[in-house]
Amino acid sequence: MKITCAFQYELYVDETRRAALSRNAGCRRFVFNKALGIQNERKSKGEKLLTYKELAHELVLWKKQPETAFLREAMAQPLQQALLDLDRAISDSFRPKSDPAHKGWPKFKAKDIGDGFRVPQFAPEHIDNANGRVKLPKIGWIRYRRTRAIAFECANGTLVPGVVKQIHVKKDCGRWFVIFTVEFEVQAPDMKALDVGIDVGVVHAVATSDGRFYDLDTEKIRSIEKRIAGLKRKLSLNQESRKKLAKLGLAEPFDKKQPSRKRRQLKERIQNLYRKIRCIRQDFHRKTAHALAQEYGCVYVEDLKVKNMTAS
Repeated sequence: MKITCAFQYELYVDETRRAALSRNAGCRRFVFNKALGIQNERKSKGEKLLTYKELAHELVLWKKQPETAFLREAMAQPLQQALLDLDRAISDSFRPKSDPAHKGWPKFKAKDIGDGFRVPQFAPEHIDNANGRVKLPKIGWIRYRRTRAIAFECANGTLVPGVVKQIHVKKDCGRWFVIFTVEFEVQAPDMKALDVGIDVGVVHAVATSDGRFYDLDTEKIRSIEKRIAGLKRKLSLNQESRKKLAKLGLAEPFDKKQPSRKRRQLKERIQNLYRKIRCIRQDFHRKTAHALAQEYGCVYVEDLKVKNMTAS
């Protein structure tokens, strides 16, 4: 059977490559927002929306115009993928509300939120997993932190190589990561005879019907949340002191679009702490799901809304 897995690695980037990655992500965001603006205008006028092919033709014209000639410096595939993403998002918005795939009308993408791009077509020799590096168009070779091989580990411990189908580069809290989407051809595992039911609770994160408990490290999360609260107080005091100094003429007026160096550093520290919490939760979820899948053939889960349970 065929399965698809994702392998994520952190990139080692210098200032030159960091600027190149940011430029490509910014060009992708610009194309998405510009195309969305055209579709919004046509929708408000009651005109027929442009198809992907028509938007791709517009992209060629944008590259030739002097005011948007900077798009020629970016990779071609991520810009085309931005138009495909927009076309798919608009199609999903027209699905019936009863359809689980239904989504709202797409919104404009903001800077530094979800920055990244995809490269679906590449040569196999552009991935050097043995030396931990990947070659991106118009950027060149970039090394990444090779924490594991790009291979599927079977139950008996053997490693099965796969075929990389897509390269995704994304930015998270100031750091850049590369994600390889890999397709494997493996044998279907034997179905486990045991079945189990799990209950998601408040005291224990997961409790199984055979008496096992899987607990999240809440103490570590609480300690990080205390540090976040302290940094947020500093961030608030930084804003108030800046406003007071501006009234006395000792500093420039407070501007959210152009924060000071100290304010940017505080925001980065807060973002990194939030990322730590997210990584702790993701690690627990994945390890717990893997442990259950390795031992049981079928897992039954009650449809609960934990937020409503903890509201009181």
